[in-house]
Amino acid sequence: MLRTLSLAVAQSPVALVITDALGQVTYVSPRFTAMTGRVPEEIPDLGAFAQTFAEPGSDPAREMWRVLSGGGTWHGELPARRRVAGGPGGFFWASVTVAPVLGEDGGITHVVGSIEDITERRQAEEHIRRAQKMQAVGVLAGGIAHDFNNILTAILGYSHLAFDSLPEGTEARDDILQVTIAAERAKSLVQQLLTFSRKEKVGREMVDVRGVVREALALVQPTVPHDVTLRFLCDDGEMPVLAAPTQIHQVVVNLCKNAVDAVSGEDVSVDGGGPCADAVFRARMIVVSLVHATVATPKVLPRALLNPGRYICLTVADTGCGMDGALLERVFEPFFTTKAVDKGTGLGLAAVHGIVADHGGVIDVVSAPGEGAAFSVYLPRHDADGSRRAVDRGRRGGRGRVLLAGEERTMLGMAGRLLRMQGFRVVASANSRRALALFTIAPERFDLIVLEQGNAAQTWRLLTLARAFAAASPGVPILVCADPGSDLEGAAMEAAGVTRILRTPVVPDEFVTLAGRLVQERQTQQALAESREA
Repeated sequence: MLRTLSLAVAQSPVALVITDALGQVTYVSPRFTAMTGRVPEEIPDLGAFAQTFAEPGSDPAREMWRVLSGGGTWHGELPARRRVAGGPGGFFWASVTVAPVLGEDGGITHVVGSIEDITERRQAEEHIRRAQKMQAVGVLAGGIAHDFNNILTAILGYSHLAFDSLPEGTEARDDILQVTIAAERAKSLVQQLLTFSRKEKVGREMVDVRGVVREALALVQPTVPHDVTLRFLCDDGEMPVLAAPTQIHQVVVNLCKNAVDAVSGEDVSVDGGGPCADAVFRARMIVVSLVHATVATPKVLPRALLNPGRYICLTVADTGCGMDGALLERVFEPFFTTKAVDKGTGLGLAAVHGIVADHGGVIDVVSAPGEGAAFSVYLPRHDADGSRRAVDRGRRGGRGRVLLAGEERTMLGMAGRLLRMQGFRVVASANSRRALALFTIAPERFDLIVLEQGNAAQTWRLLTLARAFAAASPGVPILVCADPGSDLEGAAMEAAGVTRILRTPVVPDEFVTLAGRLVQERQTQQALAESREA
């Protein structure tokens, strides 16, 4: 039995270290050496054992003895370094338990320390924690999206109206412009939250990513300090990708903003000197590049795996202070930021990661302290069948009669004014039943129906209302201004007779352009039908 017990201890997956009552080590199991890379001679006593798992500046041995002297058992989960011959080794997480062995008189005769490698469990817990954080973001986004987007719609709409009504060169017109810019920033923040929660429904189209990047850089350029050089390098030839242009635009802006903060020294403190301080005195430069990339076999990147295929690679590199391994581990984590409280939300890079993944792409980052950073985004190249779809931007203006129905009086008032300014005749009602009754009496009087969604939880009510309008007159287009969190795609939308969906907050130009296009299509259909009858 004693031999069996000895073999069990020696071969246990849990490492064991036994000391006498004074803390002098009397036994070290082979598992301890395999786990830590330290031979028994390096662990003469309990203090040396404790230092194996100690964080810099800590003294766990003192705490262990305090607990042991009271007859208790000490337990903790600590980071440890695994020593590897010929290499730097690596960190792992250890669950350490130190317990007294009591004699018949109740005194301590020995101390037993057990160590278990719990790295996989900690990593799994970390993944769960990140998933829960993402879920929390989704709950937050869903909770505020509707009300906040309606507020932004009103701000953007009425600012647009006020801006157009003021003469050029006046201070009031400039003030209104700043209000609009602030509202656009707020809209961008909500879109980042919705990107995380996967509630933002964005259409994809084939675009040449060069144009999107150039437009984004034109927006970024004014924010770049005068002593920072921004360069753009691009391969020849078309760079088609199947993407949502607004989201790719967001990727470029966020990566460039991150690079500007890095070269400006705003994301870290350099007061203590070292590589980050040296980086401040190097040439401040941001290089944005677009290149064609072909991968024949799976390619292992520093922080990602790139499958075979043809890609468009967007890289944003800076000469900032760079990042160490700990920062690289968390760089895409939501709400993680090294900036001051009023300087960043911790959503920018996480939003970039979510957008790239949602487009079937891969993002990688290479960085080291004092060496800057380079973020590379690989987007699958989209090779069309040779035909190119023309982008119909529509025409503003036109005449027609529009019926507005919704619960938000502010939004109805703003939408009505925008449409009237473009020559439309508008009938608005905050009572959906009254609006349906007006339409049912004389559906031929209207060329377009605009429905505003009450909230994401009442999607069924919106679809029911749309179905009633469509049943009264199937030919009249229905435009829905929908909550970003609502699921109004596919068969349900088609069955309800909804023609198009515009996600809130509604951008004034986009709204009137789309309304004009739908009215024009309706009037064209009516003209063709009348010509056939004639």
